[in-house]
Parts: sequence; C-alpha cells; structure tokens
Amino acid sequence: MLAIGVIEGIKGVQLFEVEKPAIKSDREVLVKMIYAGICGTDRSIIDSGFVDHPPGEDRLILGHEGLGEIVQTGADVRDFKAGDYVVLTVRHGCGECEACNTGCSDFCYTGRYTESGIHRRHGFFREYVIEEEDYLVKVPPELKSVAVLAEPMSIVEKALEQVKIIQTRLPLFCVHREKLLDIDYWGQKKKVVVVGAGPIGFLGICLLRLAGAETYVLERKDPDDIKVKLIEELGAKYIDIRKFNLEEIVRTVGPVDVILEASGASKFAVELMRLMNRNAVYVLTGIGRGEEEACFEVRTLLRQIVQRNNIVLGTVSSNKNYFEKALPDMQSIKERFGNILKRAITDRFSIKDYAEAFTKRPNQIKAIFDFTIRI
Repeated sequence: MLAIGVIEGIKGVQLFEVEKPAIKSDREVLVKMIYAGICGTDRSIIDSGFVDHPPGEDRLILGHEGLGEIVQTGADVRDFKAGDYVVLTVRHGCGECEACNTGCSDFCYTGRYTESGIHRRHGFFREYVIEEEDYLVKVPPELKSVAVLAEPMSIVEKALEQVKIIQTRLPLFCVHREKLLDIDYWGQKKKVVVVGAGPIGFLGICLLRLAGAETYVLERKDPDDIKVKLIEELGAKYIDIRKFNLEEIVRTVGPVDVILEASGASKFAVELMRLMNRNAVYVLTGIGRGEEEACFEVRTLLRQIVQRNNIVLGTVSSNKNYFEKALPDMQSIKERFGNILKRAITDRFSIKDYAEAFTKRPNQIKAIFDFTIRI
C-alpha cells in the first residue's frame, strides 16, 4: 500500500510503498483510512529533516489526524465492529507512570510515550492502519464528514477544560465548592482573545462562541479571506493586527479573562501578556517560532503575573477523554452554526498529490488527504 512520510538521509516528504498491515493481537482492529488531516506539525517535521522513526527503521509515516472505517476486528474486540467509523487517538503511553496507566498519557512523566506520525510510531498517511481498540473513538455516521477534525478539537477541549479547572480558585467557585465544574464559567460574561485562526484557533473560536464567551480574534488576514468570514459568522470580533500596534489593541480590546495562543509567534505571544485582566489565564498551544531573542521588561511582566494573580499555562497533546468530548461538541456546533466545520476543510488531496498538499495556501484552514479520491 502507499504511504507518505520522511526517510532518514533523504530531504523532504516522500511517497513510498509499505506492506499492508495485518492484525496480530486479539485486541487490534484493521482500519481503512478515509481522511487524514495535514497539520503544521507534519510540515515542521518535513522541514526539520529529523526523522523520529520507530526503533530499527529508517522512516516515519506521518499523519496524526485520522478518520477511518473498521474492516476487521481481533477476536477479543468488544466495543467495535466492521463498518464502524472511528477516529484514532495519537499518544500511546509509556506503560510505566501513573499518568499513562490511568489514560492520561498527555501528562506522561517519563517522556517514553510514542505518538502516531510524530514520535517513534507510524502515523495515518497510509491506506490501512492497525490499532488497538483502546485508542479508538467511535464516530456517529452524521459526523463522518468533519470528524477528521477531532484531533485538533481535542487539543482545544483540553485547553479550555484546564482553564476552567484552574479558575475554580475564583470566588465564583469558592462559594459553591460542592458544584465546582458544574458552574458555567464561560457564560459569566468572560472576554477571551484567540491568537491565530488556523485549525486550533478556529476550533477554539467555535467552542468559545458555543459556550457564550465574548471572543476577539487576532490574525493577519484580509476581510475577504475565508478565515475572517467564518470568524464573523461565529459572532467573534476580528482584529487585523497588521493595522494596529500593540497599544491600540490593548485599548480596543481591554483587559481579558483568557488568552488562547494558537499561532506560535514567540515575541508577540509574550507582548500580549499585557492584555491579561486580574485573575486571568494565558494558554499557550503554539510551538514557538519567529524571534529567538527579544527585549522585554521582565520585572514588569513578573510583577503583573504576581500582583494580578495571572497564570501562564502550556498545554500539549490530549487523550481519549478529549476526543470523546469533541464529537458531541461538533454536533452542537453543527446544530448552531450549520456546516461551518465542513467549510473549514478548505483543501482535499489524493495521496498521490502529496507534494502539492504540503504547499500551504494563504487562505487555507484545514487541508486533508482524502483516501476516497480515485488515483
């Protein structure tokens, strides 16, 4: 079968043939891939030239956002059957630490986890995948067209849940300690800034608007760009940061309760800390890029964080729990905002168009490999 990935000693992305996998364990299933999302992480791996392949091999099949259909199950598989649509989770635990052994491999203590298409485990840019049922989430047929977004959506689900958990420190929760997470945090007139409107940022906007948060989006796009159009359809307020300096943005937006950073623009990310209200949380999801060095008034920033009870949080990966949260929220987004998630899938490629697929288009939100395209 065909697969897309990187090979040690060869520059760039490659299309190559590999043997079709076969079930070897009674708890495994064979999944025929339907869609696989292309992520900035895939592009970074290709650009870096570093091939973090499985032990004993010389290549890594890329792809960590996948939707497929089960075509065969092992003898002990109980929760899935042939014909089920599934999304595949990404991180496999180390099997040693408390986090991994309780289903929270995104908090692995040892660092000896593996990640499909990223770290020492082959990914989903191939026609068939073998996976254990513990790493699968069933997809309702009505979400088949958009469930490939479940992986980036799971990242946002985790980030926003962590914000809510952190904010149980606030008086709103202290006086209702017995209820805690039952309280509607986002509906309490919270003001949120989302930085970047790529897949993570866009899906963050969807969830925040679904929850009722006042949402501002900072991006570098023209008014006719599809990102801007979808942002405005969601009821968020768009700010083109090419037209305003930081001081103007601070005056326009005012102090905010949460910042969701999804661009990876290192210097700008630090500068935006000035937007934080008292008791605010700043969530970093983007891997830093841009300037490696910059000058800041570090003492002023540290004083702000302390005196305003600010929290700066980094979050990475997710686990099965957040994939399971993502799917019903996708249904709710569909019911409220129509086909906005489907429209965010702006580009589809066959596996043989792999070279073109990794040439990023300026008005692209999410590109996918569509394995149903005949080649």
